[in-house]
Amino acid sequence: ALEGEESPNAQRSEADSSVPEWLHAVPRPGALFVVGDPKQSIYRFRRADIQLYGIVKERFRDFGAVLELTTNFRSRPAIGDLVNTRPPERPVPAEGVFVYRLSPEQSNQRSAAQDDADRLASWIRGRIETGDRGPGDFMILTRNRARLDVYARSLEAHSIPVQVTGAGV
Repeated sequence: ALEGEESPNAQRSEADSSVPEWLHAVPRPGALFVVGDPKQSIYRFRRADIQLYGIVKERFRDFGAVLELTTNFRSRPAIGDLVNTRPPERPVPAEGVFVYRLSPEQSNQRSAAQDDADRLASWIRGRIETGDRGPGDFMILTRNRARLDVYARSLEAHSIPVQVTGAGV
């Protein structure tokens, strides 16, 4: 349902036929609503695309409005603080962002990942044993997929069920 009798696509030349039609379409007022979050582009393995987000956002400025939603209902304040600014100076006792220093036996990335994975798995196991949390209450995000196997194996060694997405582990 586009405004006007003739589609804007009808006026395009053969030279720009590789451009997707939706880039030129103008929706009828009120016919299209899109929600996006650039911080979710970390989920590239689930086809999130920060460049596409930017294109759509700018396209909406051409024919509609871009509203910014600033209230977060999905995560605890400490997580929002970390994402939006920096880690808190003191950890929150039962939830939030916790900071610790790694002390791997060797100076290499795999050893650092193993130390990190063992600390996390031990901490998660303790939270599960106290009944404070269940295994499904935790998510570990890493910068890349290179060492996900280390984390998965450490969680399994602590009898914590694990599901890995974004890598063939």
